[in-house]
Amino acid sequence: MKRFYLILISIITIVWLNACQPQGDSTPIINTTADIQSIYVAIAVIEEAHTNSITNLLAGAHNPKIGLNRQLALYLESENVFIASKTNRGEPLQLIDRWGKPFVIVSRADAQALNVPATILGKDRPLIIWSMGPDERDDHGLNDDVSWKGP
Repeated sequence: MKRFYLILISIITIVWLNACQPQGDSTPIINTTADIQSIYVAIAVIEEAHTNSITNLLAGAHNPKIGLNRQLALYLESENVFIASKTNRGEPLQLIDRWGKPFVIVSRADAQALNVPATILGKDRPLIIWSMGPDERDDHGLNDDVSWKGP
C-alpha cells in the first residue's frame, strides 16, 4: 500500500510540474526532472506488476552489447509504457533528456562507486538516473547535472 501512495504522489507531482512550466531557461531542467520522475514511476509500476525488481527483469533480457539506457528503453517499450523523452530517429532507441542527450542510467552499485550523492541514490532505487544537464558533461549527478531527488 505504501508503494501505491508513492506512485500516486509521483503521478500528481508529474502532472503539477507539467502544468506549472515557467518560461525561459529553467523549462528544460524542470521537464527533464519530471521525465526522470516518470521513468522511476514506470519502473515502480512494472516492479509491482511483475513482483520482481527491474534489474532482474532487465537481466532476463540482458544484452551486454548495449547499455542500461537502451535496455531500459527497449524494456519499457515492450511493456507499452509511454515515455515522451525517447528517440529512435535513425538512432538506437534511448531515453533522452530535454537537450536531446541520453540519460545516464547506472546500477546502484556503479553509482556508489562513482560517488553519486546520496540524494540521487534515493532510499532503494536499483537503477540511478540523471541527465548531464545543459553543459552535456557528466558530473556524476553534481554541478549542473539534473536528477530527481525523491524517495
